[in-house]
Amino acid sequence: MDEHTMRHVRYPDVFALGDAGSTPNSTTGAAVRKRAPVLVENLLAEFDYSGRPTPSIPPHRDAARPCAVRLATVVPMTAHSETPAPFRIRPATLEDVPAVARVAALTFPDACPPTTPQEAKDEHIARNLNQQVIAGWITDGRHAVHVAVRPEGHDDAGTVLGYVMADLAPEEEPDVTAAVGADVRVGCLSKLYLLPEARGTGAAAALLAAGMAAMREHGLAHAWLGTSVANHRANAFYEKVGFRTVGRRRFMVGGNPEEDNVRLAAL
Repeated sequence: MDEHTMRHVRYPDVFALGDAGSTPNSTTGAAVRKRAPVLVENLLAEFDYSGRPTPSIPPHRDAARPCAVRLATVVPMTAHSETPAPFRIRPATLEDVPAVARVAALTFPDACPPTTPQEAKDEHIARNLNQQVIAGWITDGRHAVHVAVRPEGHDDAGTVLGYVMADLAPEEEPDVTAAVGADVRVGCLSKLYLLPEARGTGAAAALLAAGMAAMREHGLAHAWLGTSVANHRANAFYEKVGFRTVGRRRFMVGGNPEEDNVRLAAL
């Protein structure tokens, strides 16, 4: 199977994600599909859904690229497993808007420091994560939104478990400009949130890969993101997958100032 035919191909019990330039060669790809449900380079979670460790997959031949999410192949169920995959990644549609808004409202507070007032979080959600705003992301051409959904075979099939939103034309971030230069095109990984029951399944890595692939396909060279300095879990995750800290910024949550790390990765 050549790389062209691997683009957006759905194999039996396999969902492949990412552009062909990011997928492994056919031999490695076959090994990935056979042995491991979810593999994204250098991520902590390399396992199958029975809990057995899986062998590490050799780095992609283009491993010199700084961002660890170059390998964007998502394999949520092996051919030899009868256990339904825990998630599937696909582009969001307008039909997903209510579900994405629900996930956003439930998960945004998890990203805030414990000192953030509840009323500030509520105001931020109502203003910035409502259905009208989310519908705009999906339709305006300036954003790319993907969702993790529960696939067929589960009682809750079709349930949206999480989402990622990539801003393809973000406002300038001074620390990012200082790091890469004013003439370099950058995108922003603006949102990546999962319901608690989907955490630890590989869905975060898969959503991240989808967002990064969308920015690459848009011709962007780097991606940046902001995450609260107090969100240790998120900072550890982004550090592991290749986002380095290049500065700090103030992020307003309902009028309450919060301090974020500004992180950057090459695409």
